[in-house]
Amino acid sequence: MKKLIISLTLFTLLFLLVGCTNDNQGGYIDSTYVNQYEGENEHQEIIEQPFINTEVNNKSNISLSANTAAYSFIRSQILNGMSVNKNAVRVEEMVNFFDYNYNQPINNDVFGFKAEVFQTPWNEETNILLVGLETKKVDLGNVPNNLVLLVDVSGSMSATNKLSLVKQSMKLLVEQMNEDDLISLVTYSGKEKIIFKGKSANDLEEINKEINGLSAWGGTNGKKGLKMAYEVASELFIDDGNNRIILATDGDFNLGMSSTDELVEYISSKRESGIYFSAFGFGYGNFKDEKLERLAMAGNGVYHYIDDILTARKAFIDNIDGLLYTVARDAKAQIIFNSNSVLEFRLIGYENRTLSNEQFEDDQTDAGEIGTGLQVTAIYEVKLSDNINEDFASLEIKYKDHVINNDEVYNNSFIISNNVLTDTPNDDSLFISCVLEFGLILLDSNYLGTANLNSIIERLESNDYNKYDYYRNDFIELVKKYQKIIA
Repeated sequence: MKKLIISLTLFTLLFLLVGCTNDNQGGYIDSTYVNQYEGENEHQEIIEQPFINTEVNNKSNISLSANTAAYSFIRSQILNGMSVNKNAVRVEEMVNFFDYNYNQPINNDVFGFKAEVFQTPWNEETNILLVGLETKKVDLGNVPNNLVLLVDVSGSMSATNKLSLVKQSMKLLVEQMNEDDLISLVTYSGKEKIIFKGKSANDLEEINKEINGLSAWGGTNGKKGLKMAYEVASELFIDDGNNRIILATDGDFNLGMSSTDELVEYISSKRESGIYFSAFGFGYGNFKDEKLERLAMAGNGVYHYIDDILTARKAFIDNIDGLLYTVARDAKAQIIFNSNSVLEFRLIGYENRTLSNEQFEDDQTDAGEIGTGLQVTAIYEVKLSDNINEDFASLEIKYKDHVINNDEVYNNSFIISNNVLTDTPNDDSLFISCVLEFGLILLDSNYLGTANLNSIIERLESNDYNKYDYYRNDFIELVKKYQKIIA
């Protein structure tokens, strides 16, 4: 599966690419991938969750997701000096982009659990409850891959931050594979085409040559491209292996069956075959964010946005195992608050992933998929009782394993005890609070309180821990860049 040794040379090259550009690019984005604007982007409307009185309803249900697309998209907008569409701000995906020191699963659990409650930095009357989950790490050394790279080469992909970056990203992905892994390349525009199929990942020179030869032209018949990709994946299907289609596109389907509902229905009909489907978005301008998120969810896959070589590295090198191997299907969480300890709660993020109590209990609910070794964070703003002598809440996670035709439901249960309340939150919690506050500012939230950029930057820079994590350090520079834009 994944080649475990990533060369120092590659890491150094990535560091130089994102660290040695001029100031008008924010100091950390390769000029090769400057965004080009050619239309309006499409996002699902974000409607914030209100505070809920626990005497009225003490349950909160969410479909779990390790998607990170929103953070990368927002990052792209800011780096290019553009205004941020608040409907692009999915706060949970901003938080999920980064890595934390969460607890590993114990015994036979798939999920490890960690929680902390601390004072809200922008509202002295509330607290933040962080619930951090991490999935078990699976040794994938003997799990073969059958990957079909489905690449949009239509005219809309001609911008330099689209097809050029797709090529770089796909080559990073293929470099992580082993000799037993099969790679296929299917393209679509006005016409779908199999560039090659079933090549050993060891045939790297020939694969890279074909990827480099891709060019953009014509319309976008995504439905036919999807059909061909599924045909190839089915023909090369590996029993007990990882069979997955990787879509790279800006989401602009304009020929054939192109409505989101039709595409979702088609992909949903195929997921029982054991072929997963993941979507990777590229480019800015006429970008179809909502569509790609729905397609990935329909295919039991993940959705990420790639805005430069840094985020390509995060997806295709750092998180490659989690991208390729699912350990929890239809994963959903329910938190039941103790009304003696928590008077009110408000879920931050997950606006388009909330579930009703009935949906949580229904084992047929299509929920989220989480890969091996990945982390998911749920965040609540809570109003606490004056006297806290009891646990805060209980947490139940329901999921199915990765075997498509096995619908047995598993449960992991945890107690969020009152000893997680602290006056000195850990480094991860402090950083997450900064990401949350920044997200609320970008959302122009109704719950901003005293949230401000100066406070975020001060807290980030006062913690040396952040300076030793490249992605966190990049976030610090991003906040500063945004502050300059709006000044």
